Amino acid sequence: MVLDLLGLVGLPTAIAVVEGAQHQKAQERDADEQYRMKDFHMEIYCNSNSRKKDQVHGTVVVLKDRKVCRP
Repeated sequence: MVLDLLGLVGLPTAIAVVEGAQHQKAQERDADEQYRMKDFHMEIYCNSNSRKKDQVHGTVVVLKDRKVCRP
């Protein structure tokens, strides 16, 4: 009886610890991915006389999932 009660009380605590550890690992993976993605950017150079030159020249873009995005 006492062991059953201890098991019922300890189980949610154990689950919370496991969930916390998994969440921490996911955050570390995301941080590592962000660090690695810093190497995959391009700085745009535009020497055209276009009116949109100021919007494009000197910006940084990232290639992700076959798309060009601004960070």
